[in-house]
Amino acid sequence: SESIPSQKTLNCSFIAKGKISLIIHLSNFHHRKGGIDDSIYLGFPDQILKKSRVSQSYEFFIIGVLLIMAVFHFGLFFFGRKDYSYLYFSFLLLSQIISSSVNGEMIIMSFFPDMSWEWLKKVDYISNFFRLTFFGLFFWQLYKETIHKYFVWILAGINTILTVIV
Repeated sequence: SESIPSQKTLNCSFIAKGKISLIIHLSNFHHRKGGIDDSIYLGFPDQILKKSRVSQSYEFFIIGVLLIMAVFHFGLFFFGRKDYSYLYFSFLLLSQIISSSVNGEMIIMSFFPDMSWEWLKKVDYISNFFRLTFFGLFFWQLYKETIHKYFVWILAGINTILTVIV
């Protein structure tokens, strides 16, 4: 009853004198993949903070590159030829950006620090459904003679149902 679901990277510092015991209280009543999913790093506070900042900087860089590509392809669709593969690829990249921002170092928490764990999971699942849908639409647009449109409609329909369920 006292369990509060969360997903976050914690940086804790303490002064250790002599022998220490590290005890972590953890429960998993809310998600099948609960628990510690990365290594625990011990070191001086400046080393740990540097490692965390490097990881966040890397994710910001990747998200920035994906955003530039998404805007570029949206511009190709909007200002150039009305080829829908550009639009679908742009939406595919945007859904990947959203998925990346709620996983890993969870960049989204920098902008929305009070976002609940439940909303994080919903955004994660829905972005995965969108990514799969736009992936199918993108390849269907490129290979219409190979991929049947009913397959893409069924894929989009299933992902729409799953999105509504979430």
